[in-house]
Amino acid sequence: MKKKQSLHVHYGDVTDSVFISNLVQNLRNLDFIYNFAAQSQVAHSFEMPAHTFEVNIKGITNICEAVKSLKKELRPVIFHASTSEMYG
Repeated sequence: MKKKQSLHVHYGDVTDSVFISNLVQNLRNLDFIYNFAAQSQVAHSFEMPAHTFEVNIKGITNICEAVKSLKKELRPVIFHASTSEMYG
């Protein structure tokens, strides 16, 4: 029997580790997590470098840590789109 596929969009603050951890722990049967959260405007990244770091780096770190805390057989694949500002 073919597994029913669905997409669920969740809005929240990726810099909030408690929110991310609770979200990942409470969702069942995750196959994939797609992270599109990013601060990607170049002008803002120069004006607010700490905020840019928080969203672009700490956000994915929170997601990875939440997934790492799951049982190995339940860990979904993470796709991280984010922004080119991460790379310099």
